[in-house]
Amino acid sequence: MDREHCALLSRELGEQLGGTGPVVGGWVALEHPGPWSPKAPTDVELGPLAAHLDVAGVRVQLIRPVHHQHVPLPQPTGHTVLLAHAGVDPSERWVERVVVDDLAGLADLDPTTVLRPTRPGLGEVVDHDVWLVCVHARRDACCAVHGRPVAAALDAAGIEVWETTHTGGHRFAATAVVLPDGLSLGRLDTVDAVGTATDLAHGVLPPGLLRGRCAVPRPVQAAEAALRTELGATARHGVLPVGHHAGDGGTTVALLDVAGARWTATVTTSPAAPARPVSDGAAPTEPDHHDVTDLRRDVVVGPPVGSTVVVDESKYPGKQHWRFAGTVLGTDERGTWLGMPRGTVAQRGDEPPRQLATSFVVLVPHEDPWVVEHYADHDEVVTYVNIGTRPRWEGDRVTQVDLDLDVVRTHDGDVRVLDRDEFATHRRTLGYPQRLVDLAETAATRAVAVLESGEDPFGAARWLARLTDGA
Repeated sequence: MDREHCALLSRELGEQLGGTGPVVGGWVALEHPGPWSPKAPTDVELGPLAAHLDVAGVRVQLIRPVHHQHVPLPQPTGHTVLLAHAGVDPSERWVERVVVDDLAGLADLDPTTVLRPTRPGLGEVVDHDVWLVCVHARRDACCAVHGRPVAAALDAAGIEVWETTHTGGHRFAATAVVLPDGLSLGRLDTVDAVGTATDLAHGVLPPGLLRGRCAVPRPVQAAEAALRTELGATARHGVLPVGHHAGDGGTTVALLDVAGARWTATVTTSPAAPARPVSDGAAPTEPDHHDVTDLRRDVVVGPPVGSTVVVDESKYPGKQHWRFAGTVLGTDERGTWLGMPRGTVAQRGDEPPRQLATSFVVLVPHEDPWVVEHYADHDEVVTYVNIGTRPRWEGDRVTQVDLDLDVVRTHDGDVRVLDRDEFATHRRTLGYPQRLVDLAETAATRAVAVLESGEDPFGAARWLARLTDGA
């Protein structure tokens, strides 16, 4: 039989790629030089540790450095262990690196740690993408034939990449998982892989190679891939699955946020004909096919005019920062506007609540990674741009992770960036992931340009007038 049989046949049949990724939110990757048994990782490689780490929702992988032909692998002085949480929310993803003398010493590790959005602080924070490329030849030859050149190309390009055991989907070789996002990619070649790694580092996720986001079920993976293709949406965090439920006739209804708007997709899952081997030597079967229909933009995410909204700002990785409530004034092309009259009660962390001395309006953008405050009668500041993660709506509550940097415009037209020292300190002491560092620095630069472009670049004056006229 052709050693590339299942991968070639999958391509010839035009088998769907979206909706085929593994479904898992937590990852434990253990450096093990091999040889790897066909079903690795098992007790053959890990002994009693295999059973200890066998927890629902946690994926255990064996990894090793990339093996370049004719170059012997160096003998490791310890075993690298990668712990990762790959949740849907970008602010809650993380990777930590630990080096141990003996893998048996991980018997005290709580594997459910990787199911939680808060970093455990067990090792070095990894602030860049880590690629795991399947080269598991004894599981399926396709993975080695296609995977090893891809891993070598990524390594040569300076990408952190590890050869790994089976990640699922031999027939989509070469396959890879990118942490901390938990992106499953397939049908990679050497050029695609390096190009995609470069794109991801610049905040771009090309949809063509996406098998799925591993934190969500496969029908939802398929919905995200289809919506990205439909909209041409390539922003890495631009399409986020936020939920799903059962629909009529056994369908799945996926809910996704795109640039502040809620989209729904109806997904019908059925066997794909003709039957084909999903791995070399396997009996032919009909794998699931996810038919994504009725892609529909529902409404701009946010509550109705006149309703009360709670604004919850936190500090990375989850400490409460500011909390206050306002009234929805309306929505425009920039986002949703909230009114905060003088005397609005706000609370900062564990401090006692206080009444604010000025009236102001708040812009919760559809997509931009900031929250804007525009004041009626502040002594010094007219507009205050609070840099952070992209705000997320959760019913009548909007949340944001504050990333320290603020950009202000004063009454005399001066525009400046505040709290650079705090940002630098927290970047070091709190271990900001590199993607959040890049997000904050880029957003601050953009906010400066916006505030320098005119007296009222966000169009806040009319919303402030609506607030004060109604007071």
